[in-house]
Amino acid sequence: MEQLASEAGDAFKINESKRRVQQEIMPLMQEVDRTIKERENGDLVSNQQQRAELFSGYRAPSLGPNENQNDADDMEMLIQNSEDLFRESQALCAASEQTGLETLNLMGRQREQLHNASDHLSGARVYITGAKDILETM
Repeated sequence: MEQLASEAGDAFKINESKRRVQQEIMPLMQEVDRTIKERENGDLVSNQQQRAELFSGYRAPSLGPNENQNDADDMEMLIQNSEDLFRESQALCAASEQTGLETLNLMGRQREQLHNASDHLSGARVYITGAKDILETM
């Protein structure tokens, strides 16, 4: 990741990739090292304990045919969370669209103001030219 960012020459992406390595990849590497040492020492931990440690007690739903009530509840919760995220995305999309529309309207009003200012400036130039001609004839 860091190498790709440095190829692009983007300092922000380089720093972001370094941060992600520190926050995301290093803990995983430490966990792998710890597990390898446990296996070498014969301190095997049960799969259930490893799963509980990994997911902090969260039990992922099984997608197989032997689902029990807890798995159905978990699946319903995942569906509900997905629907909530979808609604939030739609709301953000609508807000972005509204902001874009307001920006376009504001730019249209500013364009009209610039045209009016240009017209007034042209009129002022005509009066100045007329005044200059009058002064020259005097």
